[in-house]
Amino acid sequence: PQPPPQTNLIVLFSGYADVTTALANSSAKGTQGSFLSLGGGNANGKFTAVLINKFISNITQVKTAGYKGVCFDIEEGDPGLSALFSSAFAACVKAGLEVMVTTSHSAPYGITDASTLVSSWVKDENITILSPQLYTSGQETQPDFETSMGVAWSTYKNAKAAIVPSIVKGIQYAATQSYFSQQEIDTQGYFAWAQ
Repeated sequence: PQPPPQTNLIVLFSGYADVTTALANSSAKGTQGSFLSLGGGNANGKFTAVLINKFISNITQVKTAGYKGVCFDIEEGDPGLSALFSSAFAACVKAGLEVMVTTSHSAPYGITDASTLVSSWVKDENITILSPQLYTSGQETQPDFETSMGVAWSTYKNAKAAIVPSIVKGIQYAATQSYFSQQEIDTQGYFAWAQ
């Protein structure tokens, strides 16, 4: 899949893996072209089978709220969720929602089978955008290319989704593009964390 044609996509972060709470806490609900974010790097953002199944059961609420897509911010979670995430991505596409997956550097730091998860993402045809986060604090003045959980950047080669890294500021994109090019990974734009 190609990334959406807009030059500016908005991801509305909530920090919650629970879809009901994420919808209630996301500002500017349904902003044109916006993605509802589920998950995050905290206890509230930890994915479980129960929460993913709840999302699948309530997916029409996301579409009804006017969102263009769902951004799965997968950083913490239980192991063994690869197939369930794939089901959630397929459910999004069936409901007419685009799918973005973002994660801490090269893989979720808080999921023990992170390598299996990332390997499934790069093969998943239902994911439109894969967005590795090239920062930790959000204060970095240069992109941080550290890997996580032993997952090499080479894992992202030949991904079916567009690779659109998340960086702190747009000024860091040239260095990001150059680094990934050396890894034989084409990037197709970026998301900027800083507002």
